[in-house]
Amino acid sequence: MTDNIRHWLNAVEARCEKATTGPWSAHNPSPAKSGTWITGDGWCIAVCDTRTDGQCESNATFIAHAREDIPRLLALVEQLSPHIMHIKAADHSGYLVCVPTCLRCGLEKVL
Repeated sequence: MTDNIRHWLNAVEARCEKATTGPWSAHNPSPAKSGTWITGDGWCIAVCDTRTDGQCESNATFIAHAREDIPRLLALVEQLSPHIMHIKAADHSGYLVCVPTCLRCGLEKVL
């Protein structure tokens, strides 16, 4: 993994750790109120209320799931990195070649 990617992943992880604890949810708190609220830890974190094409609910759902999805993706990247490096090391041309069996074995160990 390059230093640039490691730096970016560390920054993403730091932002996750500073955010309100999860899980978060997206819902409309009242038919009398517009917008979809994203809540976590008993508090309203954000309100999606700027679109009129049905995207508010989809945007809010995406944001709410990001609180748990991003840490899980970071963990998966961390777990897969050694396997990818192993595959790259096996290819002396410097390019990542298709090695389905090796990759499948690595994924099975992680997942």
